[in-house]
Amino acid sequence: MTKTWRNVLTKAVGMLLILLLLATACPVSAETEWEEVTASFDFEQEETGAKPIQNSYDTDFSNYWFVSNSWVPDQPPGLTEPVIAEENGNKFLRINSYYTAVYDGGIGDYLDFNFDFRTQTDAALFSEYLGGIFLHAAEEVFQYADWDGYKENGGNSTEANISFIGSSGLILVPRDNVLRICVKTYQEDGVRSDINISYGVATEYVDLALGEETTGRFFRVQVLEENQVLQIKVDGNLLAVVELADPGQHDGAEEEYYRSVTIKDPEGNTLLATDHSLVTVESSIVIGTRGRTRLDLDNLVIKTRQEKQEATPTPEDTGSSTPPQTPVVSQSPQPTSVVTPDDGNGWVLPVVIVAAVVAAGIVCAIFLGRKKAKKQ
Repeated sequence: MTKTWRNVLTKAVGMLLILLLLATACPVSAETEWEEVTASFDFEQEETGAKPIQNSYDTDFSNYWFVSNSWVPDQPPGLTEPVIAEENGNKFLRINSYYTAVYDGGIGDYLDFNFDFRTQTDAALFSEYLGGIFLHAAEEVFQYADWDGYKENGGNSTEANISFIGSSGLILVPRDNVLRICVKTYQEDGVRSDINISYGVATEYVDLALGEETTGRFFRVQVLEENQVLQIKVDGNLLAVVELADPGQHDGAEEEYYRSVTIKDPEGNTLLATDHSLVTVESSIVIGTRGRTRLDLDNLVIKTRQEKQEATPTPEDTGSSTPPQTPVVSQSPQPTSVVTPDDGNGWVLPVVIVAAVVAAGIVCAIFLGRKKAKKQ
C-alpha cells in the first residue's frame, strides 16, 4: 500500500471513531407512548338527596371535585343547596345558586370532556344565567363565582358589554336554545376598588344558536382540546372552534395566560377575536354558578392522556384497603407523535448504520487504489 493510501485509510478510521463518539454522546430521541385515562360521573350510584357540598364527602363526586364554595342566600325563598336529584329514574347533579367545584384529577395538554347540560326550568325562581363550565381558569384575583364588576366600576369597552362571574377562563353558559361562550379579558379600566387589583376584568361573549328547542331538556356537550385548539360540539354537531395563542403575562398579573383567543364557526368565520384575554395556559375544569341560577349536569366523562408507565408488581394484600386517589374507569394505549428522550439505548442502531457505511467506503477506496496502482 502506498503512503498516500495509507494516509487516506488513517483519516477514514479517525472519522469513524469521531462519528462513534458523537453518536454515543448525542443519543437520538424515541417516541413516548401515552395512555388514555377516563373518569366518569353519572351519579347513578349516589343516594338521591345527597349533597355534594363544601366539607361533605358523602358522594363519589365530592371525592374527585374540590367544592370550594356552596351557599344559598335567604332570598328569594325556595332556593336549596346542590343535591343529587332524580327524575324518571335518572339521577343527576342539580346546582342551585352559589356553587364552585374544581376537578382535581389532572388534565394536561389533551382533553376530551363530555357532559349533559340543562338550563333552569322554573323561570319565576331561577331568572338568571350566571354559571356554567369554566375551562382554562384560575382564582388569581377573585373566586369563580365572584362578580367582575367591570361595568359597575366604569368600564366602557365596546367589546366587553356585560359584567359576569369569574376572573379568568372560557365559560360555557347554557341559556334558552343558546350556548354562550364567555371569554374573560384584561382591561385598563373598570378596576374593582374593593379588592387589591391593578387591572379590570371584563367579559366578551358570543351566543351560538343550538338550532332546536333545548330549554327544559338535557343536551350533550363535547369539548375536544388538542394543540391549543378546542372544538365545541352539541349533540354531536360542531358548534364552534376556539383557538388559543400568545401565552404570556399581563401587567400586574402573576398567572401565565393565553392572551389571544379566536372563536370561529364551523365554516371558519371569525365570531370573536381578542388579543387581551385572561385564559390560563394551565388547563382546568370548574363548575361555577351564582345568584338565582339553576344548572343541571349529568354523565360527565373526562378523558385525558398520561405518559404510559411500566407495569409494577402488585403488592401483597396486607388486609388494609386504601381509597382510590383518582377516578380511573378505563385505560387504553393512545400513541402520539410527541417526541421525548428515550432511555439511552436509541443510539445503537444509528451507530451501526453509520459504521457500516464508513467501513464500506474505506473498503472501496482501498480496492480502487490498488487497482489503479496495478495499472500503473
